[in-house]
Amino acid sequence: MERDLIAADRQRVQDLRDELGAGDTVTSARWHALRADQAYFAERLGVSLAAERFRLIRDVADDPPLDAPRWWFHLLGLRHAAVHLVLFAPQGWLITQRRSFAKDSSPGAIDLAVTGHCGTQDPIPAMYRELAEEIGLVIPSGDQPSALLDEDLLPLFTYDALHHTPDRDLFLDRERYWVFGATLTAAGFARLNFSDGEVTALMLLGAHDQAALTERCHRQARQVAGEIDLAAGIMHTWPRWLAWQSTRITDR
Repeated sequence: MERDLIAADRQRVQDLRDELGAGDTVTSARWHALRADQAYFAERLGVSLAAERFRLIRDVADDPPLDAPRWWFHLLGLRHAAVHLVLFAPQGWLITQRRSFAKDSSPGAIDLAVTGHCGTQDPIPAMYRELAEEIGLVIPSGDQPSALLDEDLLPLFTYDALHHTPDRDLFLDRERYWVFGATLTAAGFARLNFSDGEVTALMLLGAHDQAALTERCHRQARQVAGEIDLAAGIMHTWPRWLAWQSTRITDR
């Protein structure tokens, strides 16, 4: 998404970023007036106005929701929703994925077992979708307990993050994460499979490897010589999950 933008185009992108920020104060009328800019930049960047759509996430209820193409959110840094799953094997191993080498961001890096954008879905159905797409677990939603997980699949906490890669100045990823946690049953563990090509491999981290991961996250050491890179998602979410888990134990 870096091509064909002259200096004036790049300045326009920066002006819109400065005006809109995360999207917290934009009005519905202003949002729809931005369609002219969307059409212009779609042509300049060679992308489609009919691309996958994201929904603007903010602390006020929009009826109807404000949505736009995915690339528009990433171009301007508008807040959108994503889900992360901290997933454990029955033996207590942390299940992580190695991202596909075809990914635009963090190719081949270690990440949480399941991560994904919500698009225009709410977080819980988006998590069920990503679980099926990324690691092949189709779990019935609703009130019936699953034989594949040992607890209900519900969000534990949320947080906001902004990711910016210096060599991709036209990509600004501002997300609100809904973080889920679960442990697979033996039957669930046996059904893991790669469905959509977004995951290259699964890696199981025992206590020693989890401690090493925690130390790297605290140092913000995404890249270490001789080791596999860490994706931004696991870097931000794993320490927060540990803090949440510690608070939960203290409150008991």
